Amino acid sequence: FRNVGKHQEKYETERSFEMTAETILSKLKKMYTATFDLEENSDCAGRQVNLYGHFNVDNSRYVLSKKATLWEANCQEHLFVQAVRSEAMTDGRLPAVEAGHAECEENPEMKKEAEQEAETELDLFRLQELDKWLREKAEPYFVRKGEEYPPKNHMYTYLTVVLITDKKINDDVKRFAKKYKFERTYKWNLRGYMQTRLVLVSTADNVVITNGSGKVLEKTYQTLVG
Repeated sequence: FRNVGKHQEKYETERSFEMTAETILSKLKKMYTATFDLEENSDCAGRQVNLYGHFNVDNSRYVLSKKATLWEANCQEHLFVQAVRSEAMTDGRLPAVEAGHAECEENPEMKKEAEQEAETELDLFRLQELDKWLREKAEPYFVRKGEEYPPKNHMYTYLTVVLITDKKINDDVKRFAKKYKFERTYKWNLRGYMQTRLVLVSTADNVVITNGSGKVLEKTYQTLVG
């Protein structure tokens, strides 16, 4: 029984080690590589992401020949995957120290408080910042290409945002994410529509949270974290 216990403990330790943001990123690359054009460590309209993916398909119907087009429809999805990490400096210094509060290096209580603050990875501020980027940068650039409306043959564009954290997601963030909605129609749907799919993944407790539009992805992502 002692050996069985050790084996179980080793298995759980290895599984815990494997379920990290980096592991989820690796799985996502394999999952999307067949249908998306992928680019790692990409600058997307001023936002750095670990993985950017683009899916594009054109559907057409012709009358007798391809010279007489009955209709055309362009469907796109832009995938933005980001592993959300703390703001701790790469040299080991904490944000508070970098900001000029060097006394916390000498004060254990202040240092502990700063460490806890640095470990708060997914908070409402980050999601509000994300919302601003989606509205002011991503939608104009990826959907409308800088124009007033998308192209005439545009049917829909999905902006899929995936945030991965190794920390637990607090209740305020969960509520915000579930209620989050950013959608647009163009010229009464004559130029199609866009939707934002938001997915939060926590490897700390294997939780997947989505907004309404991203609900279709929930089961798929849940299989990634187990």
